[in-house]
Amino acid sequence: MNNARDSGATDAQLKSVQGIFRELASVLGLKLEEKQGSGDADAFINLLIEVRAEVRKQKLWALSDQIRDKLKELNVTIEDSKDGTTWRYS
Repeated sequence: MNNARDSGATDAQLKSVQGIFRELASVLGLKLEEKQGSGDADAFINLLIEVRAEVRKQKLWALSDQIRDKLKELNVTIEDSKDGTTWRYS
């Protein structure tokens, strides 16, 4: 199911978000391929959270901040605590 589309997002809005995801993926060295049907955005966000955790361990703060900021542009809020990182759609 495409929650964004179900919530009323337009094709133009989705294309913009997809572009940001592609840009972020390329920063991380990932190559995304077009796929027919619905994707699993939650799984991708979880992957980015894992990558961000590793980047933070390496003290690459600028890249960690970039991942957080790009996700924020996609209405994904990251919350870091002593118990780890959680995220939610804003």
